[in-house]
Amino acid sequence: MVHRVVASRYAGALFAAALDAGAWKQVDEDFPALVETVVGNEEFRDFLFHPAIGAAEKKGVAERTLRGKIAPVLYDFLMLVIEKRREVYLPLIQEKYRELVMKHEGVKQAVVHTAFPLTGDQRERLAGVLGGITGLKITVEEIVEPALLGGIRVRVGDLVIDGTLLNGLRQEKEHLTSARVH
Repeated sequence: MVHRVVASRYAGALFAAALDAGAWKQVDEDFPALVETVVGNEEFRDFLFHPAIGAAEKKGVAERTLRGKIAPVLYDFLMLVIEKRREVYLPLIQEKYRELVMKHEGVKQAVVHTAFPLTGDQRERLAGVLGGITGLKITVEEIVEPALLGGIRVRVGDLVIDGTLLNGLRQEKEHLTSARVH
């Protein structure tokens, strides 16, 4: 819980700075590559996350590795994060930053759990239907879960629609076990 609060505050500060600089889209485009560089490279991650290594040394390596390769606002933000020893929060900060960008653009993400992968056409139609329900532009993140057996479960913010076969079977089981036989 505390991690999300810290990440939200940092993401909010970065978004405000990027918005003021007119670079919020560039930061949004560069942030995933930054996180991949930090988290995806085991040596770099271990170095950057190591508590015994000082901020000055970490900043020096980050400067040689990333200066000029990411938006200046994001680079300055990274230096602040390193100075404040919040490097481990970068992936979560990026997630929270992305949420702020989507909100700014009037876009909401739907997380869709399916038993089988959706086709591009199905994904587009689903986004259109959900957009009609919510009044927002919807992007679809798909998670394939064969255990669902069939159907889909959709989450858009607090709205959950569970039309999976597995959920239907659970409901039927509850109905049958609670029914009284005379």
